[in-house]
Amino acid sequence: EVEQQLQIRPEQFKTVDQLLQEPEGSVIQLNIGSGKTRVMVPMLVLELCRRKRKLVRINVLPSILQEALLFYQQSLVASVQHTKLFTLPFNRDSVLDEHTVKLLDEELRCCHQHGGCLIVTPQDRNSLLLKQHEINIHLKGLSEGDIVDVLDESDAILESSFELVYAMGTKQDLPSRANRCTVFQSLLIMLTRGECAASLDLLEDPTAFYKNDDGAGLFNRFRLLKLSGKDKERLVRNIAEHFVRNPPFGFEWLEKVDGEQQIRTLVKVISDPTNQYTSFLIGIPLFNRFRDDILAARGFLAYGILLHTLESRWGVSYGLRHQKDSDTQMAVPYSASNTPNPRAEFSHPDVAIAYTNLSYLHKGLTVEQFRRALDLLDAKGLSVKISTYATWIEKVRPGVPTDELNRFDMYEKVDPSNLAQFELMHRRLSRCMEVVFFWLNEAIFPVDTMQYPQRLISTAWNLVDSKYVIGFSGTDDNRFLLPIRVSQIQHRDKELRATNGRMIDLVLSCTAGILQIRTSQSAIWETVLDYCFQLKVQALIDTGGLMAGSEIDSVVNCVSKKLQHSHSVFRGLVYYSVANEGWEVFEVATGRVHPVERSPLSACDCFVIFDESRCRGTDFKLRRDSSALVTLDSRLTKDKFLQGCARMRQLFPGGQSLILAGTKETVSETSDALSVLGMIVENGIKSVERGLPTYVQRARGFDCFPKPIDDNFELDQLYSKSIVRNQSFHNYLDNIGVIECLESDLLTETTNHARSIGNGVVITGGIGVEECEKEVCAQSEQDKERELAVTSQLPRSQTKWKYQLVFLNPHCLFGSRFHQLSDLIKEYGLTEMS
Repeated sequence: EVEQQLQIRPEQFKTVDQLLQEPEGSVIQLNIGSGKTRVMVPMLVLELCRRKRKLVRINVLPSILQEALLFYQQSLVASVQHTKLFTLPFNRDSVLDEHTVKLLDEELRCCHQHGGCLIVTPQDRNSLLLKQHEINIHLKGLSEGDIVDVLDESDAILESSFELVYAMGTKQDLPSRANRCTVFQSLLIMLTRGECAASLDLLEDPTAFYKNDDGAGLFNRFRLLKLSGKDKERLVRNIAEHFVRNPPFGFEWLEKVDGEQQIRTLVKVISDPTNQYTSFLIGIPLFNRFRDDILAARGFLAYGILLHTLESRWGVSYGLRHQKDSDTQMAVPYSASNTPNPRAEFSHPDVAIAYTNLSYLHKGLTVEQFRRALDLLDAKGLSVKISTYATWIEKVRPGVPTDELNRFDMYEKVDPSNLAQFELMHRRLSRCMEVVFFWLNEAIFPVDTMQYPQRLISTAWNLVDSKYVIGFSGTDDNRFLLPIRVSQIQHRDKELRATNGRMIDLVLSCTAGILQIRTSQSAIWETVLDYCFQLKVQALIDTGGLMAGSEIDSVVNCVSKKLQHSHSVFRGLVYYSVANEGWEVFEVATGRVHPVERSPLSACDCFVIFDESRCRGTDFKLRRDSSALVTLDSRLTKDKFLQGCARMRQLFPGGQSLILAGTKETVSETSDALSVLGMIVENGIKSVERGLPTYVQRARGFDCFPKPIDDNFELDQLYSKSIVRNQSFHNYLDNIGVIECLESDLLTETTNHARSIGNGVVITGGIGVEECEKEVCAQSEQDKERELAVTSQLPRSQTKWKYQLVFLNPHCLFGSRFHQLSDLIKEYGLTEMS
């Protein structure tokens, strides 16, 4: 207290004291902003390290690791406490052998003996765990009984969707890759270009779909908004019917389907997942011949992959990695807007294919990718490249001025070395759907869709295997889906149990208004910033991810101009720099950028942007009377929303205030704070219900850990079986055969718990769209180094130079290089001149 110039509040002491006395595996909820990270975690660490019974390991989220490290170094290490702080970053490329293990064990022993602590992220922990099992070398210093784990933000750390995977074996081609890709691309073209006439009434409904008319042939940024279950079934059925009766290019075999009965049978198979594939199509030679096309269409339509991926937001739920040296060019999961998970990939190959197509359609091809696409086209036969290029031109022709189109309307006119022509072609063709699909099918999918035959999986359940786990959470949305070895306990003090109610009451009483953001010609993130300065707020809290698609340089430039032109009281901008991995301050007057800890401007003097990834665990002291614009999303949960609102640390009546803002998808002109909170709470309930199947799967996987799991991505294995569209959770457990697997107490306890919270829950059939953090070997196909043994030779002895002769007798050293000038004159006939 004296050194840090703070006073430990009674509720902080009571909470830490209760955690130290409670049984192992206890986490407790505290009001957001009550000092978990900066007061109570150091209190726990100091007490546990003082006892020296176990090694203390602090678990933090990757997004706040650097900030936490900096704070703990100041408060624990560089202080009179003198508590040693160790880090253990790890990934699959890190070397782990007998020698390294001995060094690590020695460091961990030193940490324990000197009363130090270890700070790690869940990803680093599980990667090290998997590496030990992969090579069968284990660290003694990390044995289960010798560690106490302190979880900061336990609700996020123990998220049931978290999964880290080591891919095992040799890469193999994805079975029926071409069929999967072309089927999805054909279905997407039909849907987005309005070719499915039977569903035009749905497609024209602005409340059900979003689309933007970017021009003929270009992707219209089509996205599914709100559609009922029955409307989805109808839409899928209409798409299937149009696909069979009006075959797209490449599926001409559908014209040979014999009779109306076979057409109806085929439509039913690819649109209705409750029917088994084999029971309908057996004995029809044409269907057996094109089995892969039918099964691929069944997967995207009947199993719901097409509509599910169209519901997700590009740049928020999925997108491409920013790094040029990324290990994959496929779409990856995003943890927040503009924030790709650094090592994550989608587990299901068809989900990855769908998201990759959509990502490149949204973003368009870069200059290098477009040039590569032209090179790939040029390598084709003459008739193929002429016809393919003609198709590209015909699709964009209505949207390109004639004088521009005449410069590249025929393949014979294309000259990639003509920069002016190439730039024009790139501007007009880089987002053409046919051009993007050609690039993906030729350059990306043949390489990046390859799969590994086995996986070694770790989850959040492995994070609580140390037998002694305690932690804090700001919200309790995740309490039903915590690993069975952990439970969320209640405060002994009744006043401290009202955490949720107190925070919700603050939001309701401090919300100054609800704003519906109207889209315009400019990007939505620019519109959001316009509203911020119109309303004169000090902070933008982007819990809804509306800043998706923005580059930080563009945001800084935009805010700088607004601060200058609007004569704002704020003199700078505070934002998080992904490139520099830290918070920075842009000073408007000088144009300089400083790290926030060395900036001459404080946060009180600046406009602050909390991007979606930084809406948890980040604190800035803003003005007492300031307000913040909090963005909303249709899937926003209570956990995420309240964490974002809590960035306003002085949120109370008469203090700081909030303005809630969302698009027409989330708020209407009559919405109020209560209706918005009702939607958010309902989203949290649905999130728990959707997480129940994953919860059971995680328990089954943990029970058989570390046994590798075999992967089979054959279309027959994925889509030939029938699935139940809507079933109770109890029936779901029976259908997946969980009862037959109850060979351990852990599985029995987990299943009973799942049944108790899943009573009355309906599971909607469909494919599980999982994501995982997958780590593979850095490079398996490296050039082999040849070791060549040569005879050893003694070095030649060095001659000592006589430098003095250079000045005393130069002819001795350089006589052979000197010539008499008179001889040269005679030789070149210069006697007269001499």
